[in-house]
Amino acid sequence: MEEEKIKLGVVFDQLLSVGGGFQQALNISKSLVNSSEVSFKVVFFTIYKENIEALKEIGINCIYIKNNKITRAILKIRSRFNDELLLKIINKLFGQNLFEKILTKENINLVYFISPSSWSNYLEKTNYIITVWDLCHRDFPEFPEVYESRIFERRESFFNNALRRAVAIIVDSNFGKENLIRRYGVDDDRVYVQPFSPADFVNHETLSINNKCIKNYELKPGYIFYPAQFWPHKNHIYILDAAEILREKYKTLINIVFVGSNKGNQGYIKDMINEKKLGKQVKILGFVKNSEMNCLYKNSLALVMPTYFGPTNIPPLEAFHHEIPIFYSNLPGIRDQLPGAAVLINLDDPESLAVKLMEIINNPKLRMSLINNAKLVFRESHDENHSLMISSICKSYLRKLKCSREIF
Repeated sequence: MEEEKIKLGVVFDQLLSVGGGFQQALNISKSLVNSSEVSFKVVFFTIYKENIEALKEIGINCIYIKNNKITRAILKIRSRFNDELLLKIINKLFGQNLFEKILTKENINLVYFISPSSWSNYLEKTNYIITVWDLCHRDFPEFPEVYESRIFERRESFFNNALRRAVAIIVDSNFGKENLIRRYGVDDDRVYVQPFSPADFVNHETLSINNKCIKNYELKPGYIFYPAQFWPHKNHIYILDAAEILREKYKTLINIVFVGSNKGNQGYIKDMINEKKLGKQVKILGFVKNSEMNCLYKNSLALVMPTYFGPTNIPPLEAFHHEIPIFYSNLPGIRDQLPGAAVLINLDDPESLAVKLMEIINNPKLRMSLINNAKLVFRESHDENHSLMISSICKSYLRKLKCSREIF
């Protein structure tokens, strides 16, 4: 007899071309597609047409879920009614939930949101797995990207609604799990830890691209590298402050390369570059192709990541893959991502970065020691198999599903 399988609907509700979290979504998708596990069969969905082509490039076919304003408005209205009689009237007048109608057509038993998706609130008859990247709106509510336009309130509403109803919740770290349980009162055994993995581009290197990249951007090897979108919480200003200290106090000039899209804070950073007279030392490359990222990592002195948000981030994993030392925020959770493998910097004191950069500039052996430590941690941190974890969740869910219906 053929083994029974859960039909798992994997939903992308974010654009795959933007940010590290979406690279992580691609990694998860490949893991599921290439899995030898037989407890589930995967069907992919997206609310963005652009994602269809991006996924097709890696051999994944994706079903489009219409995401116009009218559809979204109807789904939002439906999600606000809890009265059983009202829901029956709505179903009679307007038919089945449009989102769930598509899932039903594909015989989906369980939905897997591979990002923190508000679309989970629109499910009325289908259970789901939800992903939580971070709880930074609670960790650092003072940043505009988590308080303007009532973003904080919307996130709180989302987490309070989505987490308690989820079959399983996937987080990036033990710190993230403890944070989630403490703040939202979810059950320990429903929260699963899956560490982030580096973007797939690290596995595709060519020397010609490396040489061409350096030439095109007019770079000299040995710069500080920071790939991060220009949000305030990414703390680009900290690196500029350290560069100014290096110049004024230590008579050392160091070049800086910033990579990432503008999320509203790039203008301020450019103003500060001019004010600190760092124009000749800093290059802002904007959003660059994945094919160029290997080049930019390999030719850097170090990755410097003074972010406030975590607890885990993808660039350190990419830097370690390329054997580049990393300078990382000394904050709870963040510093635990790769213990013993990163130089921890005090975000209240830019001179702590300046001093530690001077150490590796003047002591190449220290730089190599950091790289060797990083290799060990990188190897030990990525042994978990994502598809095995999803398989375990699906098997457990299947037993409960069979109590009320046949899945074939």
